[in-house]
Amino acid sequence: MCSISETPVRYSIYEQSYKSIDNIFNGENIIKLKEEGTLIKNKTIFIEKSANLLKLDKKKPLMSLVLTSKRLPSNYCWEYDSQSLLPIRIVLLNTDIARLSVSCKILSQIGNINSKDNLINLCTHEAHIVRWEAVRALMNIDYVAGFNILQNMVNDKHPEIKKATLKSLEILNSN
Repeated sequence: MCSISETPVRYSIYEQSYKSIDNIFNGENIIKLKEEGTLIKNKTIFIEKSANLLKLDKKKPLMSLVLTSKRLPSNYCWEYDSQSLLPIRIVLLNTDIARLSVSCKILSQIGNINSKDNLINLCTHEAHIVRWEAVRALMNIDYVAGFNILQNMVNDKHPEIKKATLKSLEILNSN
């Protein structure tokens, strides 16, 4: 990033305290200050994708040239509290994954049995959020088929899916 503004702007660059998995929320992964400075005209700063966060003084306008990759480094980004520097939540950036997830929810509400095969296929999708929404929708359309897939999700590669599966099976088996 290179400033082309005449007015200097204060900046801070932060980094995560340790390497985390981008799609698994860890509320203890605090960010720490890496560098502070003043961005002046023609000064270049480097921000490592998926590792650094940039905070700019919002009181002054800034025009800059930014060299970036069009390809997203991740399907997710983390949001941090500006005071505590603790992570608040993970935000899904990939609109295709978001659309598939919402489509599963809609198919669940519609409840059409013709959606069954598509939902079964989505239960093996690479994105954990799509797999989870697909099995939830499938259980609404064909409970037995959905329950059978849910039982297999105890071996899912994503820890949050494993945890949600165990909790769901516990609730379903108690009823």
